[in-house]
Amino acid sequence: MIGQQDVARVLRSAFPSKLAPDVDVVLALIPAGPHPPSPPDREVRIGDEMVTVLGRIYSPEPTESPDRLTTLQRLILSSLYTRHHGGFVRARHLLPLLPADEPWLPPFVIRLLGEYVVEICELIADRVATMPRDTYVKFAMENPDYIGLTRRRVVSYWACYYRAMPIEQYPAYRAMSSLGLWTGSEARRLIPRPSSERKTR
Repeated sequence: MIGQQDVARVLRSAFPSKLAPDVDVVLALIPAGPHPPSPPDREVRIGDEMVTVLGRIYSPEPTESPDRLTTLQRLILSSLYTRHHGGFVRARHLLPLLPADEPWLPPFVIRLLGEYVVEICELIADRVATMPRDTYVKFAMENPDYIGLTRRRVVSYWACYYRAMPIEQYPAYRAMSSLGLWTGSEARRLIPRPSSERKTR
């Protein structure tokens, strides 16, 4: 059974080390969950440091008011809860992250674009004009493999559930394209051809 110290270590690993004191303030507010976090997605680069992209977390939201937290600490708290197992919790905590300009925030937002809840993708796509585009482009340049993985996930969910919609209208694609992380021609190269078309080649 994973202990609370191990849970804290996993959650700390999603942030640059310079944020450790602020992360620890936030972690002190987070209740223990019924399950440990699921395994991290993978590592990404933030500047000269590698951090993990968290899997799901199962901790309830804090019962203690976060009003005493600094602005930075509230962003840390919300970023952690974008990994919550409840979609409404993820959506609620996503909103304050979108206009914020911190180099460690893009992996939390981009991870949501590679998931299946289209309503959350719509929240991002509809607010992309408020987001710091240069920060996301810099993250993408430092992490091309992770951006490529996210593109493949987007295409996979679109092809499985929303193929009647042109991919250019799919919210996750629209958000990534508006942030300068994708083009239509790149998307179309990832789209699997129907089996009947493959047989004719």
